[in-house]
Amino acid sequence: MRHAALTMARQVQQQAEAPLQTPDQMDLVFASDMLDLPSWKGFVGLPWAQLPTVLYFHENQWTYPLSPGQPLDLHYGYTNFLSAAVADAVWFNSNYHRQTFLAAAHARLSQMPDCTHVEELAEIEARSHVVYPGITPRIPPHSRTRQSLDASPNGPKSGDFGYGRFDGNATPLTIGWVSRWEHDKRPEVFAEAIERLCAEQRDFRLILLGESFRKVPECYQRLLDVAGDRVLHSGYAESREAYWQHLDQMDVVVSSASHEFFGIAIAEAATAGVVPIVPHDLAYPELYDGEPPAAIFYDGQEAELVTALRRCIDDPASLADLRTEAQRRAARLNWTQQTQVFDDQCEAVVAWAPGP
Repeated sequence: MRHAALTMARQVQQQAEAPLQTPDQMDLVFASDMLDLPSWKGFVGLPWAQLPTVLYFHENQWTYPLSPGQPLDLHYGYTNFLSAAVADAVWFNSNYHRQTFLAAAHARLSQMPDCTHVEELAEIEARSHVVYPGITPRIPPHSRTRQSLDASPNGPKSGDFGYGRFDGNATPLTIGWVSRWEHDKRPEVFAEAIERLCAEQRDFRLILLGESFRKVPECYQRLLDVAGDRVLHSGYAESREAYWQHLDQMDVVVSSASHEFFGIAIAEAATAGVVPIVPHDLAYPELYDGEPPAAIFYDGQEAELVTALRRCIDDPASLADLRTEAQRRAARLNWTQQTQVFDDQCEAVVAWAPGP
């Protein structure tokens, strides 16, 4: 985030020598929240700096949860604020994200002794929109048969998966995890819930995806030890194909996150027909609540998660309507639709924003 403005300005200047890369042939600059947009404009110079700009907030640095012991650096959040102030349009990946960013910005700016620029927030809000990211499904949900799976030259074979919805037989419930194994996803809540179910001798299976980094939480290995042969897969999927194969095996997918501005992995699972079990908080209600609901909600704590999972294990047939609605909700995020949304929104910005 510190060097991106200079690095990307120099890259743009170098590429400007190539055909079709000159400013007069560009319509718009689309930047993520990780770019210090005012600095980039200063480094890249005219006429690039005069192009209309869209700033897309995938996350923000004022409300992003810190690792244990990590000090808060307000400069990163202030960089987000400055970028939003200079952008012609500010897009967020959920309304929850939009609201929390504006509230956090107001709280932080109000603490400054002078030159708070709180008044800028009203203008930022007026230029802000919610534009959901898109999803690219590998295949139409549930269209794969065992024969077509085995005929595929890439990815796992059906024999690699002992359980799941491919067989159509009465098999134990398969519970999935697709989040990063990091503190903001609170994997310990999920692990403790699964350990309780194991202690109750409940019959279920686990597929544990999600990326791990240098410091793997202790609960991860403990979960593997306790769950034993209930674990059908553990680890980061080796390919996109393998990832979708694993999603196709799940019945429910659990989130215990304390931070989620959208939740692309849960949305991908829903696309595959997996029922989300998620906290009634963060961006989840916006995406999956309503009548009929598209998810099972709980309070984010272990006890309610255990109760929800027990019900699914005891009565998996009750998931049918939820699965249908989850797929329907997720279908609207397909890139075949969202591409047009992005195009229309970008064209609207170009139409009214001042250009070079």
